[in-house]
Amino acid sequence: MQSLRKANILLGGEREKWEDPNEVITLEPKVIRVNFNRYHLQGRNEEAIDCYNRIILLSPNNVLAYFGKGIAYLDMKQREKAIECFDEAIRMYPNFTNVHYTKGQTLKLMGKTKEAMECFDKAVSLDENCYEALQYKALALTF
Repeated sequence: MQSLRKANILLGGEREKWEDPNEVITLEPKVIRVNFNRYHLQGRNEEAIDCYNRIILLSPNNVLAYFGKGIAYLDMKQREKAIECFDEAIRMYPNFTNVHYTKGQTLKLMGKTKEAMECFDKAVSLDENCYEALQYKALALTF
């Protein structure tokens, strides 16, 4: 029942923050995920972005919408726009590990290794078992 309540919050129901923002990733509402996956897997990222924009209009504090929108922009190689979305997600939930390491990946692709390393370090400081951040940090140091 708690998960349904949190999913309702993500869809614009009750307005409150959860104890652990990293938990949000596992509670993504099916309607968002289904639409994004359908568009994303078909390479229809502009439609995925449109879907997220509609969600953001209904629920301006929806961290997953900003995160997903950033990923769609990243897939379209619009890295500056992706960073803007990731920054907004971080502003809302500073302890959301996945956003930090994804932003780090994006910065590395932009040739901003120092800033990328800061993001990877932040992700690891939030979750010492964030192997993705450790892996990308190691790759950033070697390339």
